Amino acid sequence: MLNNIKIRIAIWLIILALIVSVFSHLLLSYSACREGFVINDLLINYFSAINFSIPIFVLTYGSIVACLIFILRKSNLFEIVIVGYLLITVFRITFLYFIPLAPPINIIPLYDPILETSAYQGQKICIDIFFSGHVSAMVLFALMLENRNFKAVIFINAFVVGLMLIMQH
Repeated sequence: MLNNIKIRIAIWLIILALIVSVFSHLLLSYSACREGFVINDLLINYFSAINFSIPIFVLTYGSIVACLIFILRKSNLFEIVIVGYLLITVFRITFLYFIPLAPPINIIPLYDPILETSAYQGQKICIDIFFSGHVSAMVLFALMLENRNFKAVIFINAFVVGLMLIMQH
């Protein structure tokens, strides 16, 4: 039916934008009104919280932009990334809805100017701690890469970002 890849990509982007805008607004207003439970995480309790917002931002978005440069050359891969990110977003929203987690004690909220001005509508969000959208996006992009060395670098970046998120509580 839709053989033109550019039309399909545009449709997927519109669907993604609609889901993110509608569901993030509904979820944020819903989640702000309910209490979650704190998981007694021995790993988080072992470390004092450290603010890694800037390195997390640089590694995450630097990796994603670098991946996009390679992925945009192949429109079929770009379509897969969009659909994959759409699925990740839907899974995250579903988990946030059904598993109400409270932020860990001594959490340092992650400062992400891109998310705060778009999906989070200017709010500081501390309820979206399971699972990491930053790490899952990086892993998705790494899976689409053909160059093994570049793929390894992005996977390492995702691992480091995951560790920093844990240490930030």
